[in-house]
Amino acid sequence: QVNMAEIQAFGEGFVPSASMTSKMINLGSSRNITSLAWKADTPAGTAVEIRTRTGDTIEEITTHFCRNGLECTKRDWDKEVSLFKSSGPVIVQQMPDQSWSGWSRPYAFSGERFLSPSPKARLLIEARLVSQGPTIAPTLRGITLFHADPLARELTAFIEPRVVPLATPTDFSITIQPTFFGGQSGFDQVLVATPLQSELLAVHVGDQTFEPGELDSVYTSPDSLWLDLPVHVRVQQPPTVVIDFRTTIFDDNTLFETVVIDSRDAEQVQPVEASFAGATIVRLIESSGLLPEVAVNPPVFTPNGDGANDEVRIEFLVNRLNSVRPVTVGIFDVAGRLVVELDAREIHDRTGKSGRYVAVWQGLDSSGRLLPPG
Repeated sequence: QVNMAEIQAFGEGFVPSASMTSKMINLGSSRNITSLAWKADTPAGTAVEIRTRTGDTIEEITTHFCRNGLECTKRDWDKEVSLFKSSGPVIVQQMPDQSWSGWSRPYAFSGERFLSPSPKARLLIEARLVSQGPTIAPTLRGITLFHADPLARELTAFIEPRVVPLATPTDFSITIQPTFFGGQSGFDQVLVATPLQSELLAVHVGDQTFEPGELDSVYTSPDSLWLDLPVHVRVQQPPTVVIDFRTTIFDDNTLFETVVIDSRDAEQVQPVEASFAGATIVRLIESSGLLPEVAVNPPVFTPNGDGANDEVRIEFLVNRLNSVRPVTVGIFDVAGRLVVELDAREIHDRTGKSGRYVAVWQGLDSSGRLLPPG
């Protein structure tokens, strides 16, 4: 007869990731957190992922432990103290309350702009160490926060309209509502992330209206609209900034992120938060199909080199692409055989995303030979 006293289990494999969360970091006062950087060793097959969340207020959770080392109620703890003059420890934990933000997405690179709401007085940092093999591991050596006095005590914004048709130039207004308290410096530059090249229509600061030509500088690119305001926003009553612009939406739930800057210190960048849930997100009017529009011009073409109808343009609208992927056009003969595949180009340089595409064909197969009719 054998009595089993112990069982040992030895597994194969390795732990693919481990997460660590900082103690609550108290900045002492509301601070404008501008960026986050870290130093780490990440051999091939490993990675370090950093996330953050922020808030101003906390709740305290008190846990009592009795003399036996087990958690107990405050009543039992008080009873032990009355009988023995001492009891186990009392641990007070500071926890985020319901007003805190959720965890940010992982930071894409060290030094990236701070992703959680700011300015805030407190934050948590989570570090996740990832490995794809048992003999390799990353090493996190340190995390650095960059912060400064806030440009405004609070900055919120909303956009109108928030529901628009697909692929249609639309006039929008972003309203920025700053709140100042104490010695915040204010701002005189605004950067808006846009889905497409935009056209500035007007800017309203307080009760003043400025046309684009009256601004010191305006810069537009395929992904942003930057304004150098003619006044420093701080003392206007009300200190509201409204930016009117025209752009086109191709993606449902398009987010318009906005930051403000004090030109006297270019490092002073403060993000603008949504006035309410979804306040800076634009939805598309419900549209059906991945290809709501397709046009072939001319419908019949003759690639014979005479200069007339020698090529065909296939133009189409691609909807609901939620990740970058190749967009191609296949040409088939009447028997259903693929004779050539064309790369399609998005007319706004959004290739791989939702947008208006065009492919041009001169009647050649994949080897560059002219195909017969049909």
